[in-house]
Amino acid sequence: MKIGLIDPGSKKLIFNENFPHPGIAYVAAILEERGYQVETLDVNLAGERGTDQFLKEDYDLIGLSVTSFTFSQVLEMARRIKAISGNTIIVIGGPHVPIGMESTLDSPHVDYAIYGEGEFTMLELTELLEKTRQPKIENLLAIRGLIFKDGSRRIVNLQRPRIDNLDGLPFPAFQLFDMDQYGTYPLLTSRGCPFGCMFCSIKAIWGKAWHFRSAENILLEIDYARQRFRWESKPFNIIDDSFNVDPDRVRRFCELIIERGVDIRWFSSGFRADRVSADLALRMKEAGCLGVSVGIESANNEILRSIKKKTTIEEITRGCQNLARVGISVQAQFMIGNPGDTFETVKESIEYARRQNFSSVAFYLALPYPKTELWDYVKERGTFLKEDYTQFHHFSNEPVFETPEFPARQREKAYVLGRKLSLKTQLRQEVKTKLARMRRVDFAEMSLRRVAKAFFRLTKYLLDLSFGRAEKV
Repeated sequence: MKIGLIDPGSKKLIFNENFPHPGIAYVAAILEERGYQVETLDVNLAGERGTDQFLKEDYDLIGLSVTSFTFSQVLEMARRIKAISGNTIIVIGGPHVPIGMESTLDSPHVDYAIYGEGEFTMLELTELLEKTRQPKIENLLAIRGLIFKDGSRRIVNLQRPRIDNLDGLPFPAFQLFDMDQYGTYPLLTSRGCPFGCMFCSIKAIWGKAWHFRSAENILLEIDYARQRFRWESKPFNIIDDSFNVDPDRVRRFCELIIERGVDIRWFSSGFRADRVSADLALRMKEAGCLGVSVGIESANNEILRSIKKKTTIEEITRGCQNLARVGISVQAQFMIGNPGDTFETVKESIEYARRQNFSSVAFYLALPYPKTELWDYVKERGTFLKEDYTQFHHFSNEPVFETPEFPARQREKAYVLGRKLSLKTQLRQEVKTKLARMRRVDFAEMSLRRVAKAFFRLTKYLLDLSFGRAEKV
C-alpha cells in the first residue's frame, strides 16, 4: 500500500522556529519498519501548489493529523481527496479525535478515526485494509483505539493500552520531511502529564499516566539527528507537555551531554518552574540549554489553587530566578479568565510579569474544551459566548465565555493590557534573536542585494510585530 500522511498546517512555532510534525513521523517510522511506502506533506511548507500536487498522487490511504482548531480544514481536505479519488481511504488522528470521538466521523469523507497513541492502531488498520478494503466488523472491532462506521452507527472500540516502553519505538521518520526547511528539531521525550490542571485536555489525549524515555535513549536520537540530518548548527526543542516531571531524569540527560562533550543548543517548550533547583538550572546551562517556556497561568495563589496547578507563585518565582541567574531565558505564559479570575487578578499577573526578568511574556484567553474540568465549570457557573470549540483560537482577543465576576468586556480589556506587555517583551527578544542570527552570517560572502533583502525582512518583521501583525507562540 502507498500511504500519505498530512500535517494540515497549524502554524507551529516554538521559540520562533517551525518544526516537522513528530506524531506523523512516529507513525511513519512504524509503517516503514513493516515495509510500507510512506510519503508526508507539511501544508505549511508546501503551499497550495505543493498540496495540490501531493493530493493528485495515487495513494491507497491518506492519514491526516487534526487538532480542534484545524478540524474544519481537515474535513475540507478530506473532501478534496475524495473528489480526486473516491477510492482513497481517509483516516484521521491527533489531539482532536479523543475530544470529539465518534462525532469526528460525521463527515462522509472520513472513513476511520484513531484516538490515543496512534502508532500501532494505524499499523493494524493498514495491515487489515491491505488484505481487504471492506473488512468485516469483527475484524475492525479487534483493533483497539479505532473508531469506525457501521452503516449509520459510529463504533468506538476499546482504548488501546499505553505504550510502556517508549525507548522501544523507532526514531521518528523525519527523513520523510524536508529538514533543511525547519528551524528546530523536535524531541518528544515523554507523553502525558501527571499534574491535572483543570483547563488542560492532556488527560483526554494521552491518559493520566506520565510515560517517559530514558536519558540514554534521548541522547541516541540526538546523535542520530546530528549524523543523519547534519543537525549541528540548529537547536533541538524538547516538546513535552512537562519535560521536568522527574528532575533526576533531566539531571541525567544533562550529565550525559556534559560527559560526552556533545556541543548542542536546546530549549524546552513545556517546563515546570517549581521543579528546578539552582543546581539543576546550572547543569542545564552547562548542557546547552538556551531557554524554557513556563506556564505560570496566574500570579495569584488562589487562582493557582482553583485550577489545580499544584504549586505556588513563590515556588514558580524561585524556579524562574534559578534559571535566569545562569542565563537560561524564560518565556512566561499566563491565562486570562480561569475560575476565580477577575480583572483585578489579571492586573496582578501583569504587574508580576512586568517585575520579573522574563525574556518574553504571553497572555492568552482561557479556552474550555470538552472533557476538561474548565468546560464543565463554564457549563455550570458561566455562560458560553461561543460553543463550537473547533472555532476557538489561542491568539484570539474575543472571549468564548464569561462569568458573573468577570464579564466579557472586562476580559477583552484585560487581554489588551496583557497583549501590550507581551508585544513589548517579544519585540525586545526578537531584536536580540534576529541580530544574533545576523552576526552568524558572513556578509562578505553575500551580494549587496541579498544583504539589503535580509535587513529589509528584519525591519518588516519587527514592524509587523510592533503592530501586532506577526503571529507568535
